[in-house]
Amino acid sequence: MPPPTGSGLSGAGRAARACVCGLVATMLLWLSWPAKAQSAAPAVVDDMLARVLAAVASQPLKAAPFIERRSSALAATPLESRGTLSYQPSGSFEKQTVTPIKERMTVGLDAITIQGAQGAAQAIRLDAQPALAAYAHGLRAVLAGDARPLRQHFDTQLTGGLDHWEIRLRPRDAAVRRGIAQIVVRGERGQVQVVETTETGGDVNELTILLRSPAAARPGR
Repeated sequence: MPPPTGSGLSGAGRAARACVCGLVATMLLWLSWPAKAQSAAPAVVDDMLARVLAAVASQPLKAAPFIERRSSALAATPLESRGTLSYQPSGSFEKQTVTPIKERMTVGLDAITIQGAQGAAQAIRLDAQPALAAYAHGLRAVLAGDARPLRQHFDTQLTGGLDHWEIRLRPRDAAVRRGIAQIVVRGERGQVQVVETTETGGDVNELTILLRSPAAARPGR
């Protein structure tokens, strides 16, 4: 039996058919929209990442105090250290710890130099320590405002906007992933506030840069 034509439908039938046609049209619209949205989204994210990194690069980090906390399943409470962190236009950055021990760590392009309180220095080549190299590359790239090495070494995800942002970095290299699961950098406008490194074994190292005050430098999660 053929379906009733428009003239043979009751008022309720015509309303029902109109409703079905409307739903079909809406479904077709939704099916066609994601493809366009997906093609546009990466460009929008890339633009925001560029804006965030440009803002960071415009405010060089100079001798900012830091608090570093390391949480481990082997320790009842996080291990805490304090000192100052600074970044040089040459691409190196320095972390000078004053408590609980005095130590200066200089991260260059190819190596990390650690100098203890007694003055003895030890150099560690980054190509021999993949996880340490990934941390150095990631933090240096963010502080320099350079997206290229970020995308070279990490799957990069930006959330938030220029006022409050978070960059999530997951290592691309399998050797690095054996040591580091992810690095998360949080900040406001051009200020890097927190660098949180989660190791593959579950230990978490949180570096908080105190640009204003301890309370203001720890954004909510």
